[in-house]
Amino acid sequence: MICLFLVVKLPYSGEINYNFTPFGFCLTGRFFHRSLHGLTMSTHITKVVAGCFASLRQLRSVRRSLSHESFTRLVVALVLAQLDYCNGVLAGLPASQLSRLQSVLHAAARLIYGVRRYDHVTPLLQQLHWLSVPEQVTFKLCVMVYRCLHAWYRR
Repeated sequence: MICLFLVVKLPYSGEINYNFTPFGFCLTGRFFHRSLHGLTMSTHITKVVAGCFASLRQLRSVRRSLSHESFTRLVVALVLAQLDYCNGVLAGLPASQLSRLQSVLHAAARLIYGVRRYDHVTPLLQQLHWLSVPEQVTFKLCVMVYRCLHAWYRR
């Protein structure tokens, strides 16, 4: 769970004493705690999954008009880019949260190959050379650590 705190500037003419606590801060004896409600990873994942499924529904209508390779590239560009964006922050989340993102990946593979809902998806993911969502998160973090350790940065 992510907990964010805001420091609120209040008009005060005297001396201000800040005492930081695990739940916020104390300002001159009164407790002011402002947390940003609604900014949890579950709401973020819900919005990402909803956006990806909306894109998949729109792509379903143009599937027969395009070749297999161009349709695959279109799905990767429009759907998987949404899944990959900032997925490093998903590290350490429970499997129940990551399974919702994995369902998007499965639906995209089913749409590309035109298979039914209850067919096995693992061979399709292997043919597409796609990693599962936990593996993508681990891979992204490993690449970031490697680049930091070996000082790969733009000059």
